[in-house]
Amino acid sequence: MSTLLLFVIIATTVLSNKLSTLLIFRCLFGFAFGGLMQVFLLGVEYYPIKDRGTASIYLAFYWSAGSLLLIITTSFIMQTLNSWRWLLIVCSLPVLCLFFAIRWYPESARFYLVSHQYNRAVKQLEQMLEMNKVRIPPGRLKKISKMEERGNLLSLLRREYRVTTLMLWYICFAAWFTYYGIILITPFVVKSGSLTDETFRNSTDFFTSKIPCQRYTYINYVHLFWTTASEIPGLFAFIVLIERMKRKMLLSTSCFITATLFFMLLIHTKHAVVFYTILFFVRASAQASCMLSLLVMSEVYPTTMRAISFGSAAAFAVLGGAMVPFVTQALVIEYPVPTICTTGVLILLAGVVAACLPRDTKDARMEDFTSSNTSKMEQKH
Repeated sequence: MSTLLLFVIIATTVLSNKLSTLLIFRCLFGFAFGGLMQVFLLGVEYYPIKDRGTASIYLAFYWSAGSLLLIITTSFIMQTLNSWRWLLIVCSLPVLCLFFAIRWYPESARFYLVSHQYNRAVKQLEQMLEMNKVRIPPGRLKKISKMEERGNLLSLLRREYRVTTLMLWYICFAAWFTYYGIILITPFVVKSGSLTDETFRNSTDFFTSKIPCQRYTYINYVHLFWTTASEIPGLFAFIVLIERMKRKMLLSTSCFITATLFFMLLIHTKHAVVFYTILFFVRASAQASCMLSLLVMSEVYPTTMRAISFGSAAAFAVLGGAMVPFVTQALVIEYPVPTICTTGVLILLAGVVAACLPRDTKDARMEDFTSSNTSKMEQKH
């Protein structure tokens, strides 16, 4: 449903001729986009314990690949047709393809079990095994008779989960705020080569336009492409680390690295390569922080709470993304130093909070109920 809504919203946005209409479509876009986050959750549920962390980082490569493809598409369309409407039309086509392809994506067998749809759970697993040409393992899937409420947001604030929930909400907010912040700050660095107070105050356009609009040149698109591509080698580093370090320690470390690199954007130098190098690493560490925060969120809670917890995390991530344009595009023009410091402190505190999480989820089994410690598989001997 989310993919269909996204396609319709993106396609109809091209018809808007007023700012108010455009804002309404953007609001609807955010609503529909939230449903796509469940793809990450489904992937995490199906991977075995030893591969779960690595697989979650692999998913980030597709995000980076999409960003790179978007830059190439934008560069071509804007330099040939100079039409944002055509750009939106082209960008809506992959979503349409996803709508037709999603039928082959497996539903969560864990969801079927906790919702007492045993036959559908067995059928789903058999279809997956057949598709992957894997033999059915010995044993049988055990029926679950326990009843537990599902989809209640207040369940995240139960006594045993309250502290963890509040901490993870803040981490998700700060991580995604920082990630979207660096994405929006990147064009300023590409255009100006610096983020100090003198950068904008020395500009003749500073007093006439708070956010000067300048056409992106081919060179600007090339620089933007390479700074975006910087996420990829950084993700390889986190793939190596994720199965060698505790989850909360790695999440905390990535937040600290992101904060340090964010503060380094205030370095005053005439060498643009310095800022491109900083952007090269900060984007990778920021994206890793985002993916790790979602991974931990999906591992902490049982199946009866996992979807609602992940949805709440996505809500705080979107909240961070919604607030960041005001900070990074409005305040950064007039107050670049306080703006960078504020964002850096947010992600720095997230690193402290991550280090203090009550539970580490590395090598932890994903439970189905809040008090479930029993296996769902009965092996034949």
